[in-house]
Amino acid sequence: KKVGSYKLTVTGMHGNKAYTKRTKTVTVKVVNKKAPVIYGVPTAVLNLKTTDNKTLSLLSGVTAKTATGVNLTPYLKVTVNGKAASGNYTFNKPGTYTITYTVSVPNGSLSKSVSRKVVVTEPEPEIPTPPETTPDTNTEL
Repeated sequence: KKVGSYKLTVTGMHGNKAYTKRTKTVTVKVVNKKAPVIYGVPTAVLNLKTTDNKTLSLLSGVTAKTATGVNLTPYLKVTVNGKAASGNYTFNKPGTYTITYTVSVPNGSLSKSVSRKVVVTEPEPEIPTPPETTPDTNTEL
């Protein structure tokens, strides 16, 4: 059954000689005890250089659902290194960044978090190549 409340009717007999029929209606509540699922967060570390000046759309392609398929994407919360973030984020300073996606079911009883790492480094300095020299063949000794 799907998550929700259902009424059941239970009928019983008392003994097999005297037939007594009693009917009782009870409400059974089916609840979800599985954590939500977050989809679309890449697992690979993203390696960037500061000169890439890369801007990521943090929620692009990321969705969330309950284990029973209810869309929870509007409830996704995103942090970068523990600070709330949304929309786009530009990675242009050296460091290791942890993007964390968290979603909770509306009543807050179940939640799930998934993280992705972004490592930004300075580019290697260019070492100038000395110009090629050719020997002067017109030189007298």
